[in-house]
Amino acid sequence: MPNLSPMAVQTPKACNSKKSLIFFSNQPNVLFNLAICQKALQLQEDSILSYKKAIEIDPTYTTPYCNLGILFSDQRKFDDAIQSYQKAIELDPKDPDPIYG
Repeated sequence: MPNLSPMAVQTPKACNSKKSLIFFSNQPNVLFNLAICQKALQLQEDSILSYKKAIEIDPTYTTPYCNLGILFSDQRKFDDAIQSYQKAIELDPKDPDPIYG
């Protein structure tokens, strides 16, 4: 699992707040950290939405695609997982993360 920023580690309660998503809605790296926190809090659907929002803002940001693949695999949505991994590989063919999931 990717490293969390110090802010995300120190403020896990903020991860469960809709206000956090609204406040940081234009910063893909913050949305990415929010998604990691949400997953840790067993909020998979919220996590998926945060990853998708990060991708919407920056479609070249590969790591959210990898993490979406993991979430979709956990949910047994294998077609979605494969699609996410393939997009990450397309964007950065040298990154081993989507290959090894």
